[in-house]
Amino acid sequence: MSTGPKYYAFSTWSSVFAGVAERPNTFTSPPGDVMRQTAWLRQTILKSSAAVNSGCAHVIESYTGLDVTHTSLNNKSLLIDNTWPQFTECFLHTALTWVPCGFLWVMVPYYVISVKDNSSGVPFNFTFLICFKLACCLLLAVTTVVQLVDKAVHNEKWSTAAVLLVTFMTNFERKHGAQGLGMHKHEELYFTATVMSLVLQVTSLCLTFFVNRLPCHSEPNAKVPCPETTCSFPSFLNFWWMTKMVVIGYKRDLTESDLWQLNRSEQSDTLVPVFERAWREESKGPKTTNLLLVLAKMFWWDLLVCFIFKVISDVIFFLSPVFLNLLMQFLSEEKAGRDWQGYVLCLGLFLSCSVKAVFFGHSLFRATRVGIRIKSVLIAAIYKKVLTMNNVTRNRVTAGEIVNMMSVDAQQIMEQMDLVFFGITTPIQVIVAALLLYQVIGWAVLVGVAVLVLQVPINGLIARKEKEYREANLTCKDKRVKLFNEILNAIKVLKLYAWEPSFREKIRHIRKKELSYLFKKVHVNSIMGLIWDMAPYLVTLATFATFILSDREHQLTATDAFVSLAFFNILRAPLNRFATIIVFTIQVYVFHWRAHSCTH
Repeated sequence: MSTGPKYYAFSTWSSVFAGVAERPNTFTSPPGDVMRQTAWLRQTILKSSAAVNSGCAHVIESYTGLDVTHTSLNNKSLLIDNTWPQFTECFLHTALTWVPCGFLWVMVPYYVISVKDNSSGVPFNFTFLICFKLACCLLLAVTTVVQLVDKAVHNEKWSTAAVLLVTFMTNFERKHGAQGLGMHKHEELYFTATVMSLVLQVTSLCLTFFVNRLPCHSEPNAKVPCPETTCSFPSFLNFWWMTKMVVIGYKRDLTESDLWQLNRSEQSDTLVPVFERAWREESKGPKTTNLLLVLAKMFWWDLLVCFIFKVISDVIFFLSPVFLNLLMQFLSEEKAGRDWQGYVLCLGLFLSCSVKAVFFGHSLFRATRVGIRIKSVLIAAIYKKVLTMNNVTRNRVTAGEIVNMMSVDAQQIMEQMDLVFFGITTPIQVIVAALLLYQVIGWAVLVGVAVLVLQVPINGLIARKEKEYREANLTCKDKRVKLFNEILNAIKVLKLYAWEPSFREKIRHIRKKELSYLFKKVHVNSIMGLIWDMAPYLVTLATFATFILSDREHQLTATDAFVSLAFFNILRAPLNRFATIIVFTIQVYVFHWRAHSCTH
């Protein structure tokens, strides 16, 4: 009979069901048998757990050749309660192998799609860099075969497949003329017993810092392609490809000749057909077409990636206070021979901040890029609708309203697109920060939460007034632009009858009303911003005061104070943006209402 992993998994569940089958029907037993039933149930659970552990051990042994029946995945005494951290054999031969290999295989579909999307259409020649990369991959495969023969490692089934996959991916990049996405950097995790394999893996990692040169097929006087699609993975990760543009902008003002060529995915002739197709599909139903829903269906993947990056950055953001708390506890306790724990905590604090900055930067960058695409689509859609609108719609929509939608509203949506994700994650951040603060200072944090709750209705009333002033301001702006266009079209008649002073006074009167609503809107926004700027300090004051005065035994130690302030800093970031999120929501609502009246 086969002794593969399927058999062991089957035997595991067979043992579970066998244990259940050995017991008669429990529900038909007399009431006096309850204690015996409980004892049987406890024994059945223990037998089932032992069977599952045995089956998992057999599966691990079949794939790794490692005897894990006498070792565990994590041993606290070896890893933490030791003068130097040591990992178990089970962890070294399973987690360090399966996790990177599994991540590599899971990311292959996204990798193939990204290579095809970023394909230049011209295959790369076999340059020295490409040949060197392929040679490293092939030599890694050779060393793996040697280790398989010598039985120096026990994860050859996984590492061999991973090395062959990386070799195929390297050649796949060359054929499609696309740059690598940084897959080689995971090869450094495949440490083996031989020095040659280690050197080759480190070399393959270093090669990701270099890119293949594009073939020279560009037209004369053509703009330089955007280096985003041709940069190396580390450069893409840290935005090093923008350094040259930043230096030029620092030395002098940028001109059009300094700008790179616009990527194909950012051009209107690529975006507009996709939007029109999504609009036609949405218009088939009996319901009124929703512009926001069409945009969400069109950019759902980009929005999802931005949201995932934002969530990851927020999760990592909460690790900083955790590391700070552990570091403060480590400093308050004197443990001989445990200095390495302090270095690990400091390194973890640094890495958490660095990784959070990377994910947050990419979420902000991608959100801004989505905003630019939405702006291009909206301007093209409104312009096309203006050219094809009927007389009824033309009489209902003024020229000033159309100009303001294309120039002002679309620009504001582009500039503040990142607030969409802040609006989703801000309540979650506040709740998580409050729960973590509760673990530090107890129920006193509820007083701070109450202060936040009291500010919600106040800001709701202020936001309603801000919406009214914004709509009135836009109405006056539409009238002014419409009147100005009429004056320009009939300038000869105005000159003939000397009507300039009369129309000038009309424009000034409309402009005064527009400025009055603008000043009111600014004052309302200032009040809202002041309230939310004061919110973190009021919450901190109320929470600490309640914690100290509620009980004489409560003492605010240095650890509690530093950790609480760290959580309050996390709480301050979403609260400071809350007023801006409210204003942006109002802007989107007003724009959607105006765009709906223009397109229907």
